[in-house]
Amino acid sequence: MILVSQTPRLMQIYSGGVIAVFTVFALMYVNAYRRRVELDLDARQLLEARLGIIDNVGIAAIGRPVGGDCDVRRAAGPRRRSPARSIS
Repeated sequence: MILVSQTPRLMQIYSGGVIAVFTVFALMYVNAYRRRVELDLDARQLLEARLGIIDNVGIAAIGRPVGGDCDVRRAAGPRRRSPARSIS
């Protein structure tokens, strides 16, 4: 069972995985684009390679703020609740 106190660390691990996977995807597109002559890519495939790089780098970039956001919440400390008020 995952405890609430473990959530920030879990999100850091998850965001690290997102960054790693989508960076690898972007690098695969970069490799294909660099080898475009050898692979004999047509105009449509070149566009797909460039868009693949942009898309995957963008998704990987989103992973960093998600993991970093957990650090900010942890540094802020637990939330303080206001005392319960009775309704009269």
